[in-house]
Amino acid sequence: MYRTGGVPWTDIGTYLNNILNDRKGPDIVGITMTIVGFAFVMVLDAVRFRFPGFPLHPAGYLLSMNFGVDYYWSGLLLALLVKNFVQRYYGLRGYDKLRSVALGILVGEYAAETIWMVMALITHQSTYTISFNDRSLGVQ
Repeated sequence: MYRTGGVPWTDIGTYLNNILNDRKGPDIVGITMTIVGFAFVMVLDAVRFRFPGFPLHPAGYLLSMNFGVDYYWSGLLLALLVKNFVQRYYGLRGYDKLRSVALGILVGEYAAETIWMVMALITHQSTYTISFNDRSLGVQ
């Protein structure tokens, strides 16, 4: 509706009436699943802390639940392989250098995105997108 110009979702009266007239209690299933997920991440974190070589990382569990990981899992796998190679054959000194390289890549990526964002704000034209949900390049 936002793209086509009809914006009934901005009608605050309808939204307020739905909240006031359609009262529901707490979502017990949602709350329970959130607690179970949190407990699972905490268990993974505790096991990983106790056994440093444990292959499952809590962040991996969180990322696997996120939409879009299926688009960049291969990059994560490549980063894992490079990290393991450097740790095995170059030790802590190599790992520190690799971490500096990774930080440089992140800063460079954010700098490039900032430049494109400024261009988009100046020209009112989409210039850079990483969207998965059909936000194509075009006039904003």
